[in-house]
Amino acid sequence: MGSLLTMLALLGVGSDFCLLCAEYLDSFSLLQIQGSRKLPQLRAHLRKCRTHSNHDCCLSYTKVRLPRWALKGYTEQLASEVCDIPAIIFHTNSGLKACVNPKEGWVKKHLLFLSHKLKRMSA
Repeated sequence: MGSLLTMLALLGVGSDFCLLCAEYLDSFSLLQIQGSRKLPQLRAHLRKCRTHSNHDCCLSYTKVRLPRWALKGYTEQLASEVCDIPAIIFHTNSGLKACVNPKEGWVKKHLLFLSHKLKRMSA
């Protein structure tokens, strides 16, 4: 996660970047990004991802499996006329958002963890 934040800083993309496009970055290393002729293209792609995330709709699921200690909350996205797919949007302690498949087992476990955490905080 730290290297992702470093990449985003190098690219001039803020920490509100949605992890929808994290898998796109997986194919790059920091050295490739720093010396790449494709840097403007990569920046444009990431800004496009941010634009999509401003509409509060996940367009696809990230393949990044987040550790539960990194999560501070979540939002549920229902499939509707506005959004094409159902999703859970995990909010991380560092301000990132990740769109994940609500049917995945690890996602269900993380949701249970967050609900127990909320109950403890409100008790």
